[in-house]
Amino acid sequence: MQTDTINIERYKYFLIIDLEATCSDTKQISRRKMEIIEIGAVMVEAENLNIVSEFQTFIKPVRNPILTDFCTKLTEETIEKLVKLRGASHFGKSIEQTNENTGVSKHN
Repeated sequence: MQTDTINIERYKYFLIIDLEATCSDTKQISRRKMEIIEIGAVMVEAENLNIVSEFQTFIKPVRNPILTDFCTKLTEETIEKLVKLRGASHFGKSIEQTNENTGVSKHN
């Protein structure tokens, strides 16, 4: 069986994305109903891993707008960050902001 490999040497940049989602340790929120509440992204040059761009945005959860205590502790959300969630964008707008602020459209 032949496996496909990726030639990473052909890329000029790498985009590293970190997602945080709503969660619960009591199965209050099932895995299928978890919502992304934060997107962090860093674009680096492939050759030397120098940071080109960084971005972070918060997303307002719709299904479970109040984070569980477990989620708050696990994601290390501070009061300041939680207050930002009240004014956070919905998912589609946050994806647009991520693309604009990391320069994804400029570098692809």
